[in-house]
Parts: sequence; structure tokens; C-alpha cells
Amino acid sequence: MNRFYSFAAFAVMLIVLGIPVLAQPVITGQDRIQIFSKDYIWNYYASDANGNTFDLGEPGGENFYDFTQFHYGLNVTENSLTHPSESPYGGEFPNATHYQRQEDQDGITHMYYIIDETGFYSAGFVIEVPGQTITVKYTPPFQEEHYPIEYGANITEDTGLKEITPGFWQGITQKVTCDRYGTMRTMGGDVPCLVLRKELKFTIRMTQGGQSEEAYGRNVLYQFLSKNGITANMYIDTLTEGSTTPTMLGLFIASTDELVDAGSVPEIPTTTDVFVYPNPAPAGSISTFKWEQESAGFVSLALYDMTGRIVREIHEGDYPAGIHSIRIPLGGVAPGTYIVRLTSGTSSASKLLTIIR
Repeated sequence: MNRFYSFAAFAVMLIVLGIPVLAQPVITGQDRIQIFSKDYIWNYYASDANGNTFDLGEPGGENFYDFTQFHYGLNVTENSLTHPSESPYGGEFPNATHYQRQEDQDGITHMYYIIDETGFYSAGFVIEVPGQTITVKYTPPFQEEHYPIEYGANITEDTGLKEITPGFWQGITQKVTCDRYGTMRTMGGDVPCLVLRKELKFTIRMTQGGQSEEAYGRNVLYQFLSKNGITANMYIDTLTEGSTTPTMLGLFIASTDELVDAGSVPEIPTTTDVFVYPNPAPAGSISTFKWEQESAGFVSLALYDMTGRIVREIHEGDYPAGIHSIRIPLGGVAPGTYIVRLTSGTSSASKLLTIIR
């Protein structure tokens, strides 16, 4: 019997018997544009995922991913994408269709994107810091998502090493593959999903006093992507990336609609205006981490390398609402780029810290 006919007959039999046949989801540019146009994002952060393993299933379909096994805290954020005409540097990025503004104590970042039926592109950004304005344009634009998103995707994007400001270069490489699909279960029910593996590498080069140093970073993210605005984002320990049951470094579910009654999910103590100074910091010196905490809660602060491994536990303790700072001793930490991560309740905030000789 012909193998194709056998499979087709089997599929018909499943339908006749009322057994669902899982189809491969295809996510179009229009699906994503509708999601980006929403006013708010509900972010559900898993408080008990870090350090645990998660079963990715086997390549192909028929996989089932149950995210209801974890405990979550909720944080609702405004989806701040607007039109570039509302921004101060829209004329610098004439092809941009969307604009986002981020502000912290370090300065203001203006980010410009192109979102259309073919993909989600970064056109560039402008950073305003005291006494200096830095403009970076990606030519051609850096494509972060390719549409349609479908099973079998295998895409690599590379910006090349670009000088961001005198003496400071940055390069980004992103590889996206999709060899799995299935069904994910969240607090909002079961939905078909694609599983994207996103590997991000970046290079930072700094030149000072005639000497040049380079730092490298890499992380791996699995995205469980649906058509209806629900996405599970899972960062994994790169030391376990070859396993079908990798160790999680973080898990959160983002949705354009509320998945459960907000009263049944604890509110996350949020932190804002997070910054590190001095940054870059000389090796062997002391840097300071400062943040504003909107509600009281237990806080932990740690230093991680770019593989996600903890380098130094800095502080743990209860803090009231308000502005706080913690000194970070850098003695014995090798030059390079690190992540300073503050965890408060089930929320976390991070900053890159570069240590130079």
C-alpha cells in the first residue's frame, strides 16, 4: 500500500472517530501586527521555574507543553509601541513604522522598528545620556522575526561589528530554528503552538588607552508561540542546551488578554529606574546597583556571567518601598560583560555590567 495513502486513510479514520488531528500552526505577519497593536500585555512570571527542567518533547509535532504546573505572579504593562511621527528622531528613520521609548536613570533610549507582512525589523535606536546623543542605524535593518513563522524555519541574522560610539563596538547574531510544534496549556486553556529556539550571540569591543578588549555573550530562548496572542518564553541554561529536558533560568507567559481573574494571581512587587554605576567599571573596584521599589518585599541581588551561571551572590534581605542602593565589590571578577540581576518576589530586573582592566 502506498505510504501517503496509508497516512491519509489513518487521518480520515481519526476524524471519523472524533479524534483531533494536530495541524502545524502558521503565524502570519498580520497575526503579529494585531498582537503588537494591543494596548496592554499581561505578564505571568513563574516563581518556581528557575533551576527546574522542562521537557521539550521530540522534534516534530504531537508535543504537549503544560505550563499550568508552575506558580505565577502577574504584572500588567502598557504596550508602548507608537508611530514614529510622535518621536523626536522619526526623521532619522524614515522607513520605521513603530516607535518605543524607554527611560531610566542612565538616560533615554528611542527605538525604531519596521513591522510589516514580511517581518519584525530593528531599524536602529537613539540613546540620550547626559552630554551625549548616540545614534545607531542598522543598514539593512536587523530582522528579528521572519513572517510567516512556520515549522521548519532556520534563519540567521548578523549585524556585523558596528561602532556604536567612539571606542565601543557591538555585534549581534541571532539564529532562529523551529523543529517542534504541538499544544501548550496555560491558564487560558489549550492552544496550538510553534516552538522557536532563538540563540543570541553578541560581541562587545572596547578600546581605551591604545588597548582593545572584547567580551562575548550568548543566551538561548525557547518561545512557544500561538496565533492568539499567548506566548511562553523560557530562558535555559546553555550548559544543558543539548538536552530535551534543559534547565530553566526563567519562564514567563505573555498574553494580550487576561488569562485568569487578576484576583487569583498575586501581584508582583515591581521595581523601576534600575541602573548600575560606574558602568563600565574598572576591575577590582566597586560598582553600585540602584533601584526604586514600588512595594515592600524580599530582594536578592546576584552577578551572573553571560552563560547564566552565577558568579557572585551579592545581597539578600527585606526592603520597604522606596529608592535603595547596594554596593557591588568587583575584586576577583575577571574583565568582561556580566548581568546584575535583582529579584523581588517573582519579578526580576537586570542590567549589563562591563568590567574593564
